[in-house]
Amino acid sequence: MADSTLRQITWPEIDRHRDYIKALLGTVTVTTIHQRLRDEHGLKVSISAFRRWVHATLPEEMSRSRVTVLRREFEPAAEAQIDYGFLGQWSDPRTGKRHRIWAFVMVLPCSRHMFVRPVVHLDQHAWTEAHVEAFRFFGGAPHRLVPDNLRTGVDKPDLYDPKINKAYAELAAHYGTLVDPARAGSYGGW
Repeated sequence: MADSTLRQITWPEIDRHRDYIKALLGTVTVTTIHQRLRDEHGLKVSISAFRRWVHATLPEEMSRSRVTVLRREFEPAAEAQIDYGFLGQWSDPRTGKRHRIWAFVMVLPCSRHMFVRPVVHLDQHAWTEAHVEAFRFFGGAPHRLVPDNLRTGVDKPDLYDPKINKAYAELAAHYGTLVDPARAGSYGGW
């Protein structure tokens, strides 16, 4: 229970939503909880007062809901991390045919800037085209590309001597960058 000397005039209004707040902590941000309470339940409390209430009243829940992400330090333009992620299904309105939609994702780990391009095919053409568009978007190519071990980029993964796909090696040579595939299960240090 919070120290009563810290109690704010608006805290009784927040107290009515204690169970709702506890249930959401750790699944969404405190700001999102505040916004939902404001929009869906008519809570008329500032975000700063709400944060003070959460920190003072639910300290254990707050500490459990925090996630610490360790990041390696990267120099600017040193590296780009690349992978595909499944976005979902899409129905073509002309044909009615359903397609799986993927996201080509390139992340610059120093700045955490991200290029995302939806693709329908996971072929060499889409892979190469997405890289060219990402380099255009970022204004250049990084020194090192760290793709997950996809067949469109890496023919044979190996810790010491990976075999890079010929078209991908040519793309890297054209842009003056090195392809250094991610170690299995590491996602390039993501």
